[in-house]
Amino acid sequence: MEWATSTRMRAISTAAGMAFYAAAGHAWAQTDAPQGATRQAQSSDSVSGNAASSGADQPAAGGETLPTIPVLANGDKDATVGLVARRSATGTKTDTPINEIPQTINVVTAEQIEMTRATDINQALRYVPGFSTYSSDNRSDWYSALRGFTPTLFVDGLSVPNTINLASWRVDPYMIDSLSVLRGPTSVLYGQGDPGAIVDVQSKIANGERIREMELQIGNFARKQIAFDIGDRIDKDGTLSYRVVGVARDGNVQLGPNSDQRVALSPSIKWQPDAATSFTLYATYLQDWTDTASNFLPASGTVLPNPNGVISNNLYVGDPDFDRYGKRQASIGYQFEHQFNSVWTVRQSARFMHLSTDDWSVYGGGLDEADPTMASLTRYAGIFQFN
Repeated sequence: MEWATSTRMRAISTAAGMAFYAAAGHAWAQTDAPQGATRQAQSSDSVSGNAASSGADQPAAGGETLPTIPVLANGDKDATVGLVARRSATGTKTDTPINEIPQTINVVTAEQIEMTRATDINQALRYVPGFSTYSSDNRSDWYSALRGFTPTLFVDGLSVPNTINLASWRVDPYMIDSLSVLRGPTSVLYGQGDPGAIVDVQSKIANGERIREMELQIGNFARKQIAFDIGDRIDKDGTLSYRVVGVARDGNVQLGPNSDQRVALSPSIKWQPDAATSFTLYATYLQDWTDTASNFLPASGTVLPNPNGVISNNLYVGDPDFDRYGKRQASIGYQFEHQFNSVWTVRQSARFMHLSTDDWSVYGGGLDEADPTMASLTRYAGIFQFN
């Protein structure tokens, strides 16, 4: 059943969500006027502070001394503001303003992913300069190139299992907080990788904020998806906080009778006894039940003439009784950070990951060269299993 149509065949969705945000935006100053009048100043940076003039303030000879108004504020620590990213930990593995990183870095924020309705990382990166993609596949995001090479994938600063595209590690777009593209050789920071660029996926993990969001989607190919993002503090002083992000999807593949289903879950908990120390424990799980998207059609009959006429773009060259694709991946890890002073900070992280794939597919290989009438297709069958 097709709910909507699109020339790019992208899912058209509607979303309903709610979130609560807490912000403070007032700075108070009290004068020593006899009437006890109060002066209020509003800060555009959403910071707050309290100050009261001292009764010991005395006017200087020949003039008047105004009361002291101290305003306490932290620097702008927001990593992203809407579509714009200001800071990144990808370029130097430290929380650094992007304009101070001596290397080209592009950041795709979660708001941009939502606005473009990207259904995978491949689509989310299409607005990055120099990014090119030559295929869309539901098994991998990396039929693509940056500076002539397939980019190396990292998740939260750590590498993922290095496999072929048929079994690559995937992250659902709803669970992504930002995508950072660091261009050029990066082996000094990240070890062995492609010289073109790396892509570092920053996940949504516990951060002490109160989050209440739920999203519903419907789209073409009978797409139905529900997603939620819930987080909050566990205790009153905010030492412990949690966050749970989940996605469940049901739909059909673009061609063929098989379904396209996904379940993904990412819980995390953060312990922060003071402002200088934090420990975050997190886990992820993703499972796909779908069909391969490699429905190759010959050039003759699609973009070139064929004496037998035009081959329909909706021709399914697979075998519905044979084709199936299943993927299961899971991980568990932690992030630790302790700041000794304004100069020295220790960060340490580790993660265990497991990935298994079961791929049974029949795909087209062009016209049968043994048929002079150009009316037969060559098909191949393969079983690819990785664990």
